[in-house]
Amino acid sequence: MTSLASRDMKLMDDSQPGVVPLFLPYVNDAMRANVADQLQTRWLGQGPGVDAFEEEFCSAALEGHGNAVAVSSGTAALHLAYILALESRGIQQGDGEVIAPVFTCTATNLPWIYLGMEIRWADIEPETMNISLPSIERLIGPKTRAISVVHYGGHPANLAGIRALAADAGIPIIEDAAQALGGRSQGNRIGSDAEFAIFSFQAIKHITTGDGGMLVINDPELAATARRLRWFGIDRKGKQGGTWENDVTEVGYKYQMTDVSAAMGRGGLVDLEKILGHRTTLLDRYSQNTKTETRTRILNVQPSSGDSHAAWLATIVVNQGDPASLQLALRNAGIEANPVHYRNDRYSIFDGRASGDCPEMELMDGRYLCLPVHMGVTVGDVDRACEVICGDW
Repeated sequence: MTSLASRDMKLMDDSQPGVVPLFLPYVNDAMRANVADQLQTRWLGQGPGVDAFEEEFCSAALEGHGNAVAVSSGTAALHLAYILALESRGIQQGDGEVIAPVFTCTATNLPWIYLGMEIRWADIEPETMNISLPSIERLIGPKTRAISVVHYGGHPANLAGIRALAADAGIPIIEDAAQALGGRSQGNRIGSDAEFAIFSFQAIKHITTGDGGMLVINDPELAATARRLRWFGIDRKGKQGGTWENDVTEVGYKYQMTDVSAAMGRGGLVDLEKILGHRTTLLDRYSQNTKTETRTRILNVQPSSGDSHAAWLATIVVNQGDPASLQLALRNAGIEANPVHYRNDRYSIFDGRASGDCPEMELMDGRYLCLPVHMGVTVGDVDRACEVICGDW
């Protein structure tokens, strides 16, 4: 089998007729109008627009729950979440291990390196490529300080099982929901009942602020701490109100969101349900159109009762044949398909060695591709892609 990682598959030129790119930012009229209006105000940096975005996000995406803290990226949100998860339990940076998914964007795991924590790699579930509950159970030990959970592609992870393990061990869970905006777990919007959860507004996510992120915390006092840490450790509102004492007692960062970015985000939230509906329709179409194709399978698109898929990625797994041949056939038909993430344990920054304890990841290596499911994709585009998948390649 040819390794996809070894093939030079550059981005396709979507200016050519009929080309469907894997990702495409979604910008609506409300976003354009909001930004134009914002540029007429005194607030280009962090101001009242960020406050409004945080409130509207909780209402639209979390059904009124949570304490939202808007920041400059999803990675910044993760860094703050990891800091607070450790500090809230009196754990020093660099003291102990964390359990993290071997398969995810590197942004999930790099902040653990910032904090000097030792990462123990958890395997995947083959049905979803989410973090595996039995793998977590094997890895939990006396040095475990936290668990990172990713809802890969928008499919909710097994939160009930993972939370039970974490509660027994007395350790926090941090949910990386960068790909899962609007999804549900056990009937609740993902992030709405989390101790710590983060979302991403990178250009190609469900909604975008150009780049940005949201940290959601269930503890309002920790959320207040996060608001200080995102701006150098300073009580920004206190300072603006003329009541700031000229001292900084916490190590802070320059992680704040701007009102211009928040204006984009507020406009994007207007279409959140439409975005989710369109993406779900496309994902279901991929699954239905290829359900009799035995050489491939679309990763589980029908979560358990009470769960719903946020449909950020459609991932196809090749069981028979060469995945690179399918990828090339799709590209020849104008459909861009690529693997989006790779197993993190093989990156040099994480020591570059396979963990040796992720057998399901070993079996999945080089066999998966992601298919377009954004707002620029039509049902006809999906049908065209499925004809290729079910044809000769």
